[in-house]
Amino acid sequence: MARVFFDTRRRIQNITADHTVLVGDSNSVFIVLPAADTDLTLPAPADAGSGWNCKVILQSDSGFGGDGIMDYKVNIDMSSGTANVGIIHGGDAGGSDQAVTGDDFINCTAAASPGDTFDFITDGTRWYVTGLTIDSSECPFGT
Repeated sequence: MARVFFDTRRRIQNITADHTVLVGDSNSVFIVLPAADTDLTLPAPADAGSGWNCKVILQSDSGFGGDGIMDYKVNIDMSSGTANVGIIHGGDAGGSDQAVTGDDFINCTAAASPGDTFDFITDGTRWYVTGLTIDSSECPFGT
């Protein structure tokens, strides 16, 4: 007998200011439309547990598309000391950025772009991150 899945839609949360993501928010999409510099804090991987996941999409009042028009910084906090693994690909000639030891944040500058997107999943020990941006130098991993 085949499995039937009901209501598999992802939850959408609109974020306009600093926000702490809850363990119960797994499988959510966070659309970040900041009204000022904004911190989005993910739960610690050990608290979230294996399989916890979310997507973060940047948005701007300056427009729904275009390079470098975010207006405000967005910092995504992945908890300190978690030895995160990931890569952020850039569509421009700047290439990509890879997480290294000590990278606990993704630091999106005010020159990031609406539509820059990050997928997070954890095994309960660390975050695994894939990002797709216009300019990876505007959304690098950082400490």
